Amino acid sequence: MNRRKALKNIGISFGSITFSTSILSILQSCQANELDWSPDFFTTKQISFIDRMFEIIIPETDTPGAISLNLSKFVDAYIFKNTPSDNQILSNIVGKYKKFDIIIDDGSHVNSDIRNSFNYLFPKLKYGGIYIIEDLQTSYNPHWGGDGTNFNNKKTTMNFIRSLADKMHYQDIDNPFYKK
Repeated sequence: MNRRKALKNIGISFGSITFSTSILSILQSCQANELDWSPDFFTTKQISFIDRMFEIIIPETDTPGAISLNLSKFVDAYIFKNTPSDNQILSNIVGKYKKFDIIIDDGSHVNSDIRNSFNYLFPKLKYGGIYIIEDLQTSYNPHWGGDGTNFNNKKTTMNFIRSLADKMHYQDIDNPFYKK
């Protein structure tokens, strides 16, 4: 099987990419120094896997292979620049279904994104519904906007959840400002 010809035919069957200024800028960014580059959409581990997968599909022969062509960089940049925002996707889903019995947030794991998703989606939860947030350990990892040393950091998801519980149970505290 001629993989290059098969890929070319698949590309033609799905349509072609118009070389707009954004595509040209993506292609130019793929030529960046390897040491200065970090992925925008995928993780470094995922890019490593994509490189290996692409090299199987388009190996180095008498023509450049996928790694020489920096295809993983191109794919990362293309997806990052052309993927609709989470707000657009969420608006489309909410517009179609209106209210939900269960919401499971297993998204970006970035603490600010988790809080924003909650603030947007929780009002769309049906009365008695269930809201689940996956991977709360990111509250303690600076890579995801967490803080493993200051457990009172208001920007972490765990402190956001704690503040919700505090607000919910505020009335149960022996409090001179609370009136029954």
